[in-house]
Amino acid sequence: MEPHQKALVDQAIRLTLTRYDEQHCLLRTSADPRFRAVQETLAFAALLLARTAAGKGRKTELGLARLLIDTILPLQNRVRRDPSRGAFPLLWTPEGNRAQVMDPDSREIMGSLFGVMHRDYSHLLGEKRSARVLEAVKLAIRDKEQSTPQTTSGAMIAAWLELEFNDQWRGERLATDVALAGLEALAERRFGDPQAYARQLWALGLWRRSARLHDSVEGLLPDLVAEITRFAHPSMPEMFGTMTGSTGTATGYAWLGGWLTWHALIGEPMLPKTMSDPLDATCFAFPALARAKIASPGDAAQDFAPHPVCQAVGDRQMTGWMERDLHLEARSVEAPESGRLPVAGARWRTLEGGTAWLRCRVSRQERASCRKRFVHLEDPGTTIVSVHDLGQGETRMIENGWWLSGLHFATEGFQMLDARRTEEGLELTLKPTDDRSLLMFSPLG
Repeated sequence: MEPHQKALVDQAIRLTLTRYDEQHCLLRTSADPRFRAVQETLAFAALLLARTAAGKGRKTELGLARLLIDTILPLQNRVRRDPSRGAFPLLWTPEGNRAQVMDPDSREIMGSLFGVMHRDYSHLLGEKRSARVLEAVKLAIRDKEQSTPQTTSGAMIAAWLELEFNDQWRGERLATDVALAGLEALAERRFGDPQAYARQLWALGLWRRSARLHDSVEGLLPDLVAEITRFAHPSMPEMFGTMTGSTGTATGYAWLGGWLTWHALIGEPMLPKTMSDPLDATCFAFPALARAKIASPGDAAQDFAPHPVCQAVGDRQMTGWMERDLHLEARSVEAPESGRLPVAGARWRTLEGGTAWLRCRVSRQERASCRKRFVHLEDPGTTIVSVHDLGQGETRMIENGWWLSGLHFATEGFQMLDARRTEEGLELTLKPTDDRSLLMFSPLG
């Protein structure tokens, strides 16, 4: 590890320890302290093992890593003929009377973490524990009667697990299916999902370890890194396509931010201590264990200048604008998509140094386009603008718009119907007075 990478591991471990539940030997979730996070606990154990292997850990840390692993192993589903056999719960409660929460492809993440631990750290785990870890890896591999992975990264990791621990022919078929999908299809599947990019980086790190898959990395990795460099904002935790690609608030950016910081690919690193959730710091386990060197196709942070960005994804036309303290994006489709996703989004630097974000939803035509600092809306109908993470910065209505903690936000072709300030942020309800309306953004810094 490079000096800055060792410092990241040290800081991630210190931060994660603030969520450690000594009684149950798992990490507490931040949203609800009744739950314990299983996947993050295993990633925490991996960080401890990585630091121990580098000669920087203490004996107590190795003991803690072993204890965490011993706690997690019994949580694996071993019920015969159960569709989830071999998977681990994402969350666990001491009461044990709640339904297990599982991510469709979490078995691949857990299986691969245990797989790397078995390969790299068996001498630290001890013979008996290492054998139990290997057994868990093999059980995590899907049998022929179980559903296939739902994501590209899940399929890639499943291929590695098969080749390294189970059925080589099946692993070859899975890897071939990924390759046959083509670079364009793979890019479309991951667009707007920073966690998908991060998990594919992890999968490619695993492939690089395999003699049978190593050569395929050279064909897939450059395109992946080029996309990240193009779409990830170099000084704010945002990625083009994310704000208008889902209805939820979680973006999974910490996964990708950890990789970018680890490989020094962005101008402003996402340090563990700056992450909003201490459990996000465990994301640094993946680049630490991957042991991959990723070079940027260009010094994007140094060469960054205000510029437009666009991408066609299926029937969607995505347009946006990036500058140092502002990220804008807009989405246009001919027919409204199910779920009424946001048609526009913005993230900007607040006066306090953090970032705030905004999303815009419409009731009629989902046709929005971004031209520099302006988002044009066509026949939007009733329009809802929601603003979040404003912090303590000044927020007030002015004659031609709003001051929003470091941003001047204004509209044209709209009439204000309602404005509500809550603990979550600010929500504006707008009625169009013209078929073509406008949202305008201007940072105050």
